[in-house]
Amino acid sequence: MYRGGGQSACHVMNRIDFLPTVPKEMIIQHKGGMSPLQRRRRRRLSRLSRPASSCYLLCSFVTVLLTSCRSSAAAPAAAAASNQSTRTGRSTCMMPTCCLAVSPPERLRKLLEDEMNNKSNTNTPILLPCCYDGLTARLVARAKFRATFMTGFGVSAVNGYPDTQLISYNEMMLAASTVAEGLSSVALEMGSTEDADATETDAEADAEADADADPGPIPCIADGDTGYGNAINAKRTVFGYARAGMAGIMIEDQVAPKRCGHVAGKSVIGFDEAVQRVKAACDARDEYAAMYGPGTGPLILARTDSL
Repeated sequence: MYRGGGQSACHVMNRIDFLPTVPKEMIIQHKGGMSPLQRRRRRRLSRLSRPASSCYLLCSFVTVLLTSCRSSAAAPAAAAASNQSTRTGRSTCMMPTCCLAVSPPERLRKLLEDEMNNKSNTNTPILLPCCYDGLTARLVARAKFRATFMTGFGVSAVNGYPDTQLISYNEMMLAASTVAEGLSSVALEMGSTEDADATETDAEADAEADADADPGPIPCIADGDTGYGNAINAKRTVFGYARAGMAGIMIEDQVAPKRCGHVAGKSVIGFDEAVQRVKAACDARDEYAAMYGPGTGPLILARTDSL
């Protein structure tokens, strides 16, 4: 190696973390019989052969100390919550209220059943304003609509593409997760506001309101397009949307890649293939419910563009 420039090659080698496979001709021997690389290897071996150093003991001590501090800090909060529940006569849960609500598919199913059986508290039909990200989902929920629809046209538009299925399944999954997060955050905020406005004197009114109120997020129906492939892809789409928190999924019978349903020139698959696509989505719904509990499988909406 080159020696010169005010610094020897040995100094340079001492600063660089060489790999074990350094050619012998690159190692400069000293009068002591040991090169800098050999001394460096010996120091590393000596460190590995040492017993557990004090830094590991220090890390363990810090971990135990932090755990004890968190426990002692959480104890007064738990005691205060217990005193509050004893004084008001109502149980206090440390988990968010949405965790105790019914699943999104069950909420959507109840909404549809009440509408069909004339048990709804309002005379207006179920309106589904479309959303495509967390902000639009929050706007819909803040406006107190009873449900929403995640539009594939909108998701394509915010990504800068027309609705010609240039958006992939993963991008739609990301949008579904963002929409579900926005709806959940609004449900938490509105539930906290209602709890803060409640008074302790109207115990009977509070009990009646708690029985009728639905603290969970409003249900969202997601645009599943063609299932993003064949029947197997449709099953994967149903599982992914269900895990993201969608209450329902709409599957259509267009040829992939599809076009927007509002424009002309659409092509559809055959009747038997369309039935198999919807059947695969329904099978995925049942499999998801069998895995995660009754009522957790999303509702399947079959759409046709043949008319």
